[in-house]
Amino acid sequence: MENIDFKKGFSILVVIEIILLIAILAVLGIMIYNYFSPVQEQKIIIPEQEEQTPIDETANWQTYLNYDYNFQIKYPADWSVSILPEVKDRINFIAPATQTKIFDFEIRVEANPEKLSSNNFVQKMLQQNKLEEVGRISYKTSQESTINGFPSYELIEVFAYDQNQEWIYLATNEYVFRFAFPVAEENPNLQDPIANNKISRLMLSTFSFMGGTTTKEESCIASGGKVSTITCYCSSSTDFYNNCAIGGCTCAPDPKYAKQVKSCECSKGKCFNGIQCINQEE
Repeated sequence: MENIDFKKGFSILVVIEIILLIAILAVLGIMIYNYFSPVQEQKIIIPEQEEQTPIDETANWQTYLNYDYNFQIKYPADWSVSILPEVKDRINFIAPATQTKIFDFEIRVEANPEKLSSNNFVQKMLQQNKLEEVGRISYKTSQESTINGFPSYELIEVFAYDQNQEWIYLATNEYVFRFAFPVAEENPNLQDPIANNKISRLMLSTFSFMGGTTTKEESCIASGGKVSTITCYCSSSTDFYNNCAIGGCTCAPDPKYAKQVKSCECSKGKCFNGIQCINQEE
C-alpha cells in the first residue's frame, strides 16, 4: 500500500515539474522572440491643422505718401494728418479725440550731411545736447532696434512736459527720420495712450521708402481719386495741385493765365492735398 502511495505521489510531482518546465520554456521562448524580432514602429497620426492666414490689421487704413522725402506710411482711417505748408519736415498723425486730450504720432525729418548711422547720429546729438542750457533731453533707457529691417535707435521714456514719449531715429544717407509718440501708460492728458501706442507701433511697422517709382497720378488713383484735366487761371498752379487749400486753382478767370492742368478729383467728402485724397476736414 505504501509503495502504491509513493508511486502516486511521485507521478504527481513529475507532472508538476513538467508543467513548470513547460511554463519556463514558454516564457523563455517569448523573451527570445521579442529580443530577436524587429521592433515595429508605432505610427502616430497627427490631424492636419488648417493654416490660418494672418489678419492684416492695417488693411482698411489710409496710406500717406511723401514725395519730398520719398517715404510712405499707413494710418487708421479715422486719424487725421496735419502738415503746415511752411514746415514740410514735420508730419503729425492725430488720433480722434477731444481738443484737450490729443494723442499725436509725429515724424520729423532733418538732413544727415555726415551720413551717420542711426546709432551714431543719436550719440552725437546727445553729446551736443549736454552743452545746452535749456532743452536738455531726459530719457530713461535706450536701445538699438529696426524698422522694417532698417537699423534704428530708440530713446525710451523721453520727458516731454505732460507725458513721456518714445523717440525712434532712422538714418539714411540723406536724412534722419525721428518718430515720436507717447508711451503706453495711463495719462489723463492723452486720449487712450495704451491703445494708441499700440496703433503707433503698428503704423511704424508700415513705414517704407517708395524708391521713386510712385507718381502723384498713381497716388491719386490709389487713394480713390480720378484724374481729370481742367482749365486753371492761377499762374502758379501745377499738375495735381492741392485742392484742399483755397487758392490752388480758384483765381478769378483771366484769359492770359488760362492753362490746362491735371487735377485729382476725389470722392465725396475728400480732397487732394497734393499727395493723396484725404478727408475734407483734414
